[in-house]
Amino acid sequence: NVTRENLSRIVDVAVGPEKTWSIIDEKRNRIYTYDFDGNLLFAFGDNGTMLGNLGSIEAIAYQGTNMLILDKTNDNITVFQRTEYGNILLQAIAAESTQDFDLAINLWTDVLKRNSNFDTAYIGIGNALARLHKYEEAVEQYKLAYDTANYSLAFGELRQQWISNYLWTLPLAAAVLIFAIAKFLKYANKVNKRVS
Repeated sequence: NVTRENLSRIVDVAVGPEKTWSIIDEKRNRIYTYDFDGNLLFAFGDNGTMLGNLGSIEAIAYQGTNMLILDKTNDNITVFQRTEYGNILLQAIAAESTQDFDLAINLWTDVLKRNSNFDTAYIGIGNALARLHKYEEAVEQYKLAYDTANYSLAFGELRQQWISNYLWTLPLAAAVLIFAIAKFLKYANKVNKRVS
């Protein structure tokens, strides 16, 4: 059951590199980072006094690639540096935005080697493949992420591609069928004349 006590309490937002954005949930002492489309990229933080844990988060800001967190309980600023995983993830987003789709596919594949359950990586690969007009492969990636909206778009493009590739065969097949029926009727007519 969702109660008022369970609801998140968002106290600050910061815009990060590559149009990402991070929010602070004061209730859980967690930081959530999303991409431009609102896909969750990563989340971290917890209550406690151990290194990396926070007492009560008040504010967030970016300084280059570092994330600065103001902890009002401990009266300090904690600096979080991006991990290798985070670097690869943001490089993949950057490659997409600069339309370097081959690089984006490679980087999203590296992300999946570290986290095979990350749907955003499958969607990223699917998006890159779709932009390269490789719709059949894109459909498979969207299927892995259960992304029905992009799946439908890519499947529509795949169907359109098939129609434009094979549309010329329909009149040819119709002509062959009409020719075969005419030959059969001519043959049947000869057989009927012989019998009668």
